[in-house]
Amino acid sequence: MKNSYLSIFFGFLILFGSFFVCCKKETDPIILVTSENFTSPMKGKTQVRFEINAKSPKNSISRVEITEYSTDFGYRKLKDTIINEASAVFFFEYTTPMLSGNQEVKLIFTAYNNKNDKSTTLLRYDYIFEDELLKEYSGYSIYTQKSGKPDGFLIHLKQVVYTNAETFYGDFYTYQDTTHFDSNLLQRIWKSYSGLEFIKFNGFDYSKATYRSLIEAYLSGVQQPIITGIEADDIILIGFGKAPIGAIKVIAVFDEEGYINDRYVFNAKFLE
Repeated sequence: MKNSYLSIFFGFLILFGSFFVCCKKETDPIILVTSENFTSPMKGKTQVRFEINAKSPKNSISRVEITEYSTDFGYRKLKDTIINEASAVFFFEYTTPMLSGNQEVKLIFTAYNNKNDKSTTLLRYDYIFEDELLKEYSGYSIYTQKSGKPDGFLIHLKQVVYTNAETFYGDFYTYQDTTHFDSNLLQRIWKSYSGLEFIKFNGFDYSKATYRSLIEAYLSGVQQPIITGIEADDIILIGFGKAPIGAIKVIAVFDEEGYINDRYVFNAKFLE
């Protein structure tokens, strides 16, 4: 009789357990990340290709977000793409950053469904630091906006451009307030249409600039959305938020009669 009671008891346990196994909530959404060349450790400027597979069995994927975390720069959003499909498969080309020293870097891949539920895949790698001198690009000139000549600079192309707020957004440009000031006087101001920030850092050793020295100098300064009082021999560090981009050395400032030939001549070094 005792064995019969035990059999009935274990039967209920099996049935009870089976109920919870069969009714376990399925994860929604789901994100899978694979790569054939992701490894650890890695140096700066290493190219890595990821395949992202996001799906929502019961809803739809609204977006996929990719974020990087490092000690130097904190959290940086690398990609935020709208999906609005049941599933999506795409490739993401990642370049390891240039950091100031050895550290662990995290890559966070997050999929959201249309109910704002999310699923995350976290990858880590050890960053190995190798410092090196920065390459210099020289001979740039940007003029005042009214001159009809290139008045701004686009960083990813490393070239001067024509800019204005309505049709083209330069990373930085020569600002002139013609409403309250004489347009013939060079006001020695740079601003940005893209959120670039500036630090005037004349103590920075531009001639011996390396990845580490630029990063450390930029992170030690106070970023400003505008740079004023620009003079020859000024060193201007540039970046987006806590992420440095490069260093500019102002070679000459020309404030001639009128405004047609008023211009800044500069060289630049970038984190590439």
